[in-house]
Amino acid sequence: DLIEFAVERLTGAPGPHRPSYSIFGEAMLNTMNHAARGDDPEPWWASVFFDAERRRSCFTFIDQGIGIFKSHRLTLQLKLLKNLSILNNAQILERLFHGDIPSTTRVPGRGNGIPGMYSHNKANRIKDFTVLANNAIGRAETESYQTLSESFNGTILYWEIGE
Repeated sequence: DLIEFAVERLTGAPGPHRPSYSIFGEAMLNTMNHAARGDDPEPWWASVFFDAERRRSCFTFIDQGIGIFKSHRLTLQLKLLKNLSILNNAQILERLFHGDIPSTTRVPGRGNGIPGMYSHNKANRIKDFTVLANNAIGRAETESYQTLSESFNGTILYWEIGE
């Protein structure tokens, strides 16, 4: 419904937007498989806002689970680099965007969620893809990755579609 609403505002008729379906599916699956603190499933929230002035539909997906950096099992090398303060969460998020970090399941073909979202942005199928997780934020549009002074327990995904 959110996607159809967004497309209707942009085009005048409700319709699909496959990259947004992909992002929502991946975000819901990640929340189900990785965000929970215990056995109870972690709830998530999603919204869309139509910015008429910029002719863009703006999506937000939020889970208040444990966040990427508390759920992702880092490779031994990444753990070592992080523990030695050679890499921080922002730098790890950048590597995650670029597909340089394997899936926590170690199953081939997995671990393509955030790299796939990033590539949707780079291919201009979505705009302003942003991830905020724990104490790091990454923006695909500007290739900026920062460590934040305050931490958010969970993950926020943001992206836009339109002109």
